[in-house]
Amino acid sequence: MALKDRDAVYGGYLKRLRPIEDNRIDPRYIAGYFRSRVYRQEIERVSFVYTTRVNINLHQLSMIRLYYPNMMWQHVIGEMLSSLVCFKQESQDDALAGLMDRFITVFIEKFITYPVFLFQKGCDRQ
Repeated sequence: MALKDRDAVYGGYLKRLRPIEDNRIDPRYIAGYFRSRVYRQEIERVSFVYTTRVNINLHQLSMIRLYYPNMMWQHVIGEMLSSLVCFKQESQDDALAGLMDRFITVFIEKFITYPVFLFQKGCDRQ
């Protein structure tokens, strides 16, 4: 996830997505969202055959639902995730980096995946 425009992009399989409205989604939050189980669930929902994300066409991309809290919570979650990732990248200790990976996974689960699953469960009841 690129948080700023850059002169170069790295990756053989890449999708460039831009929000229609710049002020609705915090890029740091959505970077965490793209690592969540709820996002993978959406990819599986729109993929009619087992595939990787790179094989998704424009029509399938348009069917992906994004769930996000208000901007204040996006900023809080995104800032924390960004700080965690930066701390991990600056660490010279492999054991600490492994622990940080696990902590980031749990953080995404707790503050992104779980709230969305609760929201979906509430919508199913109505």
